[in-house]
Amino acid sequence: MIRKTRIEYIYTPPKGSYIDKILNFDEVTTFVLRSNRDDPRYIDKIVNGIVVKSCEAPYLETYDSDNLCHKTLFRYGKYLAIFNVDGDITLINVSTLEISHTISSSNMNKKDDPLRNIHFASYNYDTEELYVGMYAFNKVNTSAQCLSKAVIQKQSIFSLNKEKKFLFDQCKPLSLDKYPFTWGQKAPLSPESEWLNINALMAKGESVFVHTNGGCSTRLGRGERFEFNFISKLDLNFNWRENVEIEEGFGNFSSDSNYFILHSRKKRNKLLFYNADSYKVDFDISLTAKQNLGIQKNQWLKFDFCNEQLFVYNSLFLNICKLVK
Repeated sequence: MIRKTRIEYIYTPPKGSYIDKILNFDEVTTFVLRSNRDDPRYIDKIVNGIVVKSCEAPYLETYDSDNLCHKTLFRYGKYLAIFNVDGDITLINVSTLEISHTISSSNMNKKDDPLRNIHFASYNYDTEELYVGMYAFNKVNTSAQCLSKAVIQKQSIFSLNKEKKFLFDQCKPLSLDKYPFTWGQKAPLSPESEWLNINALMAKGESVFVHTNGGCSTRLGRGERFEFNFISKLDLNFNWRENVEIEEGFGNFSSDSNYFILHSRKKRNKLLFYNADSYKVDFDISLTAKQNLGIQKNQWLKFDFCNEQLFVYNSLFLNICKLVK
């Protein structure tokens, strides 16, 4: 089924700033994380298309192309949350955009364990657990390599230190034996040199869902870019359950956890919306100047969907579009 959209609001970051990430917090509220090369990052709060508050976020450092922690903007219960540069979780009051409190990591040691750069995070509202994708500092890769769960440690009522802490209970890659052979497995590489890309992550109910397009070599230019294209269903301990093959392309899970949004590789002007329960295509949307692109080009785009609204953006703009009948 083809759905149509129209542009309702256009957000453009201030001159010199670039959009890093957006998060749709509820039906009317969108948070934009932006940065530039000279100043700290900022968070803009948008309500019904209007910026109602902006706040400097110095705890996120200045622009650093090697630090992808800014990609972890996520909702944590009633808070806006993000992993800061120390690997701790900063919880932000959504009304004031001020820091509410910080949950410190009790086993985050970047010097001893390089596989600790947080790529993205997903909070499971059903189990109240936080799942993350990680990658190594010494790997040239734009995808996560392994999955982990951030377990919030319960404090004893007799504890003098009431500060909450969390620990990563495991760091687990996708099992190579559950997927077709990859280029890296066929080539004479050591097992440590090959992993399956984790391009997107969503924890929902009793399952964790990830998007993978093959081994690490698909992102290093030495093999096919799409050795396969799967949404994999795992249990909450990251044990494999099933693979669902989808059309070639890259995408992400929507903020409302209802869809995987795929930007088709073969039809660059198409977005496919895979239902997050059945992983069958519910509908598709064409990317056109009239419907959702405006004056922008179909390049380096990212997408989100929430409350019958499509969000189209890159580093320079955000178009908020309404579905129309």
